Amino acid sequence: MAAFFLQLNVNTKAYMKMKNIKNLKEFKKLILKYENITEEDIKKATLEVEQNVKNKDQHPNMVARKLTGFGYGETCSLCQKAKDCKYCVYAIDEMNMNIVDCGCMKGLNKTTFSKITYANTSMELLKAFRLRAERMRKILKDNKIDFDKI
Repeated sequence: MAAFFLQLNVNTKAYMKMKNIKNLKEFKKLILKYENITEEDIKKATLEVEQNVKNKDQHPNMVARKLTGFGYGETCSLCQKAKDCKYCVYAIDEMNMNIVDCGCMKGLNKTTFSKITYANTSMELLKAFRLRAERMRKILKDNKIDFDKI
């Protein structure tokens, strides 16, 4: 009986968090973007960034930012829509429920965040984007959110 109430309480918390999420459609669009970026897209963006950034080492994720808005609240479509981390899809991730801010780069999301941030080649970045999309889809699945119904 206690297990039933514990499960009910967890589901209720997830549901209550879900009601506050403001960027679910943007989350879906970002997944599709991560899944559809090509190595050629990355190479083209890299050339553009290298022409505009004097010291590329100071900006390891500038290519990712140019392509997806990654890693910076001013350019991230999820941050822009949510306005506050507690209203972001990443806030519903059960492992991140106790993380007050930036769940996108902490907990179980830290690995894919770091892989994108520190990718050194176009192929590494492409693989990191794909891993991030898989992670994002897992968040939806784990929280019983149907990707196709978003």
